[in-house]
Amino acid sequence: MLRLKKLSISVLFVTCLGTSSVFAQDAGFRVSAAVIQNVIDRASFEFYNESMYRDQNQWIGKTISFQGTFTRYPNVLNADKPYEQCAGTNANKDPVDVIVFYDAPLLVQPKNVMSGPTVTTTEVFRVFGLIQKCREVITRTGNVRVLPVLDLLLVYRADDQTFRYPVWVSTSLRN
Repeated sequence: MLRLKKLSISVLFVTCLGTSSVFAQDAGFRVSAAVIQNVIDRASFEFYNESMYRDQNQWIGKTISFQGTFTRYPNVLNADKPYEQCAGTNANKDPVDVIVFYDAPLLVQPKNVMSGPTVTTTEVFRVFGLIQKCREVITRTGNVRVLPVLDLLLVYRADDQTFRYPVWVSTSLRN
């Protein structure tokens, strides 16, 4: 009985130790698990484009999350920050299509090219980010669209249901 109790305490200690911080995509950076959990806890999983178009002020400054894929050829946005486009669905299967700004290298590439932490164009990811206002983008065929803009905070593989292993972490969350 005493041995089982010691084993339980050891497992609890190792579990707590393992969740105290998470490695970010760049060597030497750690992110507090509490900081990551705070982002996840405050995220709305109900955001979709139409809700943003109907009441933009309701969403600006809120953290959202959805599942989607990164586009290989994003729409053109006149911006001074690096960006990608990500499209998918929210928890209710409503469409989400956003431009994402990122503040650390985000290697978006085809699945057959792997070097370092990558976000491939064929894989589905869980995306967390902070909503900004909508902006006009130009499609590759010259059409003008209006899309919400997101400051990217976290990216997980879709099969990481417990949010334990981020693929990408914003520098704004690093210690």
